[in-house]
Amino acid sequence: MKKVLGIAVLATVLLASCKKNYTCECTDVEIEGGTTTTTTSSFQIEEATSSQAQAACVEAKISTTQGGDTFERVCELKK
Repeated sequence: MKKVLGIAVLATVLLASCKKNYTCECTDVEIEGGTTTTTTSSFQIEEATSSQAQAACVEAKISTTQGGDTFERVCELKK
């Protein structure tokens, strides 16, 4: 029984340590009246698993067009 409990504790510690801090880097491209403006930004994703961080970074993606003007944000996860 002690072995099973020890393995369970070890597995819990290892799984808990899989959460890390990630950086999501984004590039914004705005085309307005024929003029293109590109900017970059980033934000931190703290205490997340790799799949959680990837999902949050993908969620930050934006693409919209209004009256001939276009705005697009593309984000990439960095470790």
